[in-house]
Amino acid sequence: NSENMRKLMFALVCLALPFAFWSCEDTEELIGAIDITIGSDTYNIPNAFFTEVSGRTAIAGSNIKESVAIEFKGSSEKTYTLGLGKDPLTAATNILSIGDMENTLVYIPSSGAAEDGITAVCGTLKITEYTSTKVKGEFSGYGVKSSIITSGNVDWSNLQSNLQEISGTFTAVGKK
Repeated sequence: NSENMRKLMFALVCLALPFAFWSCEDTEELIGAIDITIGSDTYNIPNAFFTEVSGRTAIAGSNIKESVAIEFKGSSEKTYTLGLGKDPLTAATNILSIGDMENTLVYIPSSGAAEDGITAVCGTLKITEYTSTKVKGEFSGYGVKSSIITSGNVDWSNLQSNLQEISGTFTAVGKK
């Protein structure tokens, strides 16, 4: 339901925000980055961190102007399904479960998550490396403006006409 989705979006935004305010001195010894392409635009997020709590992994990164948050259920190297399915057709059949997505990605531009954020509704998240200090992987799929999901107007035709292709790679670091 859209209430659960709003809670998830809020949690992901809250997760990404602390990273937006880290200074260069704090991150000198750390590495990590997220490169994300939405449609024909590519963004580089040079700081990316991860944490694992109760079997869920959260990755967040920011370059001050934009932020990206990824959350998935698991903590191992494998391919996870993003959003409602691996492709738009599968997502369409699962549209009523949009508030219960276990694995998703949110892109938050400087204009804010509420209006212009993008939430992945289908695709794959391939984790190629997972250690206590680093998570590395790639993603591809389709997303829609987060405002469409939180508006509660989530019929498939509305989502389908607003799908944007998303893809990218990331390396996120954690505490040693």
